[in-house]
Amino acid sequence: ALAEPALTSTVGLAHMPAMSAYFRADSSYVYVSKDTILPRLGDCFIESGQYAKSVNNIDKLSIEGERAADAQIFALGNRYAYTFLSDIKGAATIESTVAFGYDAAVNTSDTLKRFPNYADIADNSLSNYYLYHWIVTSGRYVWKPKSELFVSVELEQEKEDVTLSKDLVRIKNGQGMAQRFDNLTMQNIADSWGTSYDSMRSIFSEPELSSYRMTPIGHSVELEFDEAFDGDEADFMYVELSGMQDTTSYYMAHHFSNDADFVKKENPLTEAMMRRRYNIGHVLAVTFKDDFGKEHTVFAHMGDGKYLICLGSCGGWLLNEHTTLVFEHYVNDIQKPMPEEVNVQFLKLREIEP
Repeated sequence: ALAEPALTSTVGLAHMPAMSAYFRADSSYVYVSKDTILPRLGDCFIESGQYAKSVNNIDKLSIEGERAADAQIFALGNRYAYTFLSDIKGAATIESTVAFGYDAAVNTSDTLKRFPNYADIADNSLSNYYLYHWIVTSGRYVWKPKSELFVSVELEQEKEDVTLSKDLVRIKNGQGMAQRFDNLTMQNIADSWGTSYDSMRSIFSEPELSSYRMTPIGHSVELEFDEAFDGDEADFMYVELSGMQDTTSYYMAHHFSNDADFVKKENPLTEAMMRRRYNIGHVLAVTFKDDFGKEHTVFAHMGDGKYLICLGSCGGWLLNEHTTLVFEHYVNDIQKPMPEEVNVQFLKLREIEP
């Protein structure tokens, strides 16, 4: 346990900032006391930009006509803290770090079925994909763009005195997410999942899609299907690229910072303590269009050539029809030719019962 700190000499008390009895707030902070918008802040200094962001989020969560004043919000998303600070009633004291995984998502969906309310999950489309997919496609919750919340169809029909069919709800959600998200950045997640794909196969099935052909066009590769399909039929894609293990970098990860030292492997011990990164600065971009012709792109750091890409997490994929995807390769934001061999497999992740 002590080997890595000894090797890197960058962690531990010696490298922590000096401890002080007070912190001097500069001009970028504002003083808050008994704030009516954020009553639970108490007396404190808060960075002015963070305060403005907090107020903006609370304004969205409190929009009159979008949400009943006494309605509960299932604050799973990144705005959980705002509902707490502003005393907005929550349906459950749960954060996104708690509701990972299939079983947790099933239990959460059961709660949302029994207690219809508002759900704040749009910003967690990747980290909580099981639940996000259920919210978007089940027909039980419909997107409210002003407050950026999903509301139970049962509550919406009662409040607005309208009838919402499952098909209409799915159309609204597909369009709403297409407008909400332009792109998705998966960073190293796609590469990590791709490396583990063999152990994850049991949670996927292979959908019956039409035939497709892949055509090199300049530095890009275009994949085109013979027939259009709904993105909900295939919400994941496994990609293998040739020749991606040619460039390897070894580095020491710092546990208490985002920095990393890239070093030469010196002996088997230090190599075992280091992580490997392939193709630093290389990015795979997969672009598609939604039903309105708007382009969306999923970006993934290129690792050793195996990627499991969650297309469904990107706006414009689920509940939109698709025929064409374009693959592009960038190095430090400059487009480069795609690898000679590109193998693609479309997959369907297991679902939560509607």
